Amino acid sequence: MGAMDWQFSTVTMWVSNIAAMGYLRRVGAGGLGLAEIWKGLTIFMAVQVGVSLARIASKTGPFRILRESKETA
Repeated sequence: MGAMDWQFSTVTMWVSNIAAMGYLRRVGAGGLGLAEIWKGLTIFMAVQVGVSLARIASKTGPFRILRESKETA
């Protein structure tokens, strides 16, 4: 996806970074433990998956090629 849609990949990375870092800043005042770091990583990956699935569902970007090949078959 990144090579075919660089701009979207960049935006997705920024959004997921902001979400994960926001969580880590909020809980990190008393020190970060391993559990908090894993929760931050989970948030990071969940946001990336959610935004990517929304992009696929919107049928825009490079995924329109997949839809077009289905319609012609």
